[in-house]
Amino acid sequence: GISFMPVISPVSLPTDIFADMGDDLVYAFELKDQLVYWPEGGLNTIGTIEPGIGYLINLLNPVTVDFSAKAPVSSQPVETFVNNSPWQDVPNTGNPHIISIDNKALDNMEPGDYIGLFGATGNIAGITEYRGGNQNLQLVANGDDFTTAAVDGLAQGEMMNLMVYKAAEDQVYHLEATFDGNYNQGVFEAGAVSMIADLKVGALGIPGGDLSSFT
Repeated sequence: GISFMPVISPVSLPTDIFADMGDDLVYAFELKDQLVYWPEGGLNTIGTIEPGIGYLINLLNPVTVDFSAKAPVSSQPVETFVNNSPWQDVPNTGNPHIISIDNKALDNMEPGDYIGLFGATGNIAGITEYRGGNQNLQLVANGDDFTTAAVDGLAQGEMMNLMVYKAAEDQVYHLEATFDGNYNQGVFEAGAVSMIADLKVGALGIPGGDLSSFT
């Protein structure tokens, strides 16, 4: 299941800590900047493991972590996300559903495009920028934070709808996603993972994320 892993080290360490967990580890998730280590999903945006930062780890079996066995490394700076889309910033609720978008599904994307993830009422719950390259693209869907009165994320079982902001055109389009059948099929589930195998650009949308055509 999902556990919280403290970093019992005063210095930065390599992500070998996670690699040593082998097939017992599904993924690791860094809470502050929403970075992901998910080998099966082709994602590793964590870089280095930092003291004082919280990590969620999803395990199939218990593991033992020996921090003293790893030599310290230089801390890798986190690339700052800048939201130049027409959508509002996404609340980081600490309740993730991790999505990996296969690089082959990004053929219709241009660097600078933004993919947004929305709930049924049009509330944005995830956003990522495509910056080019041949790597899978990370997208984190944020579930609702039950400690707040506001609806700031997706409910369990809510459909996840996608849109793309094409920066060069200054236009928003709906996206039709094909999900890999080996993982969650496009419905929000706290702590779950999904893989998008294909994306097709659909009808024109509006910048606010109106999803009326989905319902």
